[in-house]
Amino acid sequence: MPQFSGKTVLYNFSLEEIMSLIFFIGLAVFVIVIIITVSIIGKKNVKKHYKEMALKDLEHACNVLMSCSFFDTRILSMRNYLICGGLRLEDIELDGREVTEQRIKEFKIKNRKAYSKLKIKILRKTTSKAFANNPDFFSNYLIEILQYIDEVGLSLKEIGSSEEELKKFRIEIAKARAKEALKKVIKILDENDLTFEDLGVTMNRGKLVYSLQETSSQPQS
Repeated sequence: MPQFSGKTVLYNFSLEEIMSLIFFIGLAVFVIVIIITVSIIGKKNVKKHYKEMALKDLEHACNVLMSCSFFDTRILSMRNYLICGGLRLEDIELDGREVTEQRIKEFKIKNRKAYSKLKIKILRKTTSKAFANNPDFFSNYLIEILQYIDEVGLSLKEIGSSEEELKKFRIEIAKARAKEALKKVIKILDENDLTFEDLGVTMNRGKLVYSLQETSSQPQS
């Protein structure tokens, strides 16, 4: 078996070998530093990217002329970008101010108020003919208006309307639906050579009166 004397073994390196070793060590350190730097910069760029995208969505959402569903979609997208970037809501600013949940709530109220006002304005300009052409469409308008203001605690007065005005819209929609239904009834009567009297329907002081009694006689044998 080999014997060890316990003496220190000295290695003789040439200057060229020492310089080469220093070069490779330095190169390894340089590469490690570069990798760490790129990683740090990469993370910062990723955060910056998601921060910019979140802010862009928030800016779009704050366009009060956009629909309420568009607002909700943009806010949800903003929150997703913040999560992906490991960011908080407070990490973004709008108009030089920190964004908070309270500001998001204020933006939502502003959006609902503006969009409800827009729908009221459209209903005011809608003609009887337009109501008649698509009563269900305008009926949904009324439902959405009430839904939006209830969602954020607004009153009809705050959107420049009233229950009396909405009642007028409902009457126009009801008239449009009634006319459409009446056209179908008249068509059926004409096709079968029938009259309203045959259905037990008569006029009394300008109103239709419907009798539940049978008006047609039974065929006699």
